[in-house]
Amino acid sequence: MNTLLRPEPARVPPLDQTRPAALDTLPRNWPSGLLRLLLITLLLYALAPAALASSGDVQPRKKRVVAIRRSETPDGARFTLVSDSALDDYKSYAEGERLFVLVPRASLSSARGELAHGRGFADLRVEEREDGLLISFRLQTGATVAVNQTFNRLDLLFITNESLSRPRLA
Repeated sequence: MNTLLRPEPARVPPLDQTRPAALDTLPRNWPSGLLRLLLITLLLYALAPAALASSGDVQPRKKRVVAIRRSETPDGARFTLVSDSALDDYKSYAEGERLFVLVPRASLSSARGELAHGRGFADLRVEEREDGLLISFRLQTGATVAVNQTFNRLDLLFITNESLSRPRLA
């Protein structure tokens, strides 16, 4: 024998129009400070996974080296890098006759003027790598380098002995 079952209509208790429905879920004797604390805690737990997931995916923004330029001074060539953010994390080191300057998380935007050589260095190489911008100079014999960094500017002054050996006209 086949029996056909029919669902009964859902019985909904009548809504009390004098109180809002949200207040029916909490006891009336709860302190209001505890209620606020509970709501804030629930909100933080809801937002925490999104904040943790996004913080792992975010990589530091790349700096843009806005300008590289060379100018001449009485002591030798001055080489200037200007960036859109602080250059306080640069590294400089020498290997053989080359001076290397690494600017982490940077890329080159533009270069101005004749950069390939100057008084104090024979050639220049600029290489954009994954870890940053690597600039190297082949130093001329007897040349020294002074590096000065101020916020978003890095100056390299190549000092030669040419001005000492050259006679001055009075």
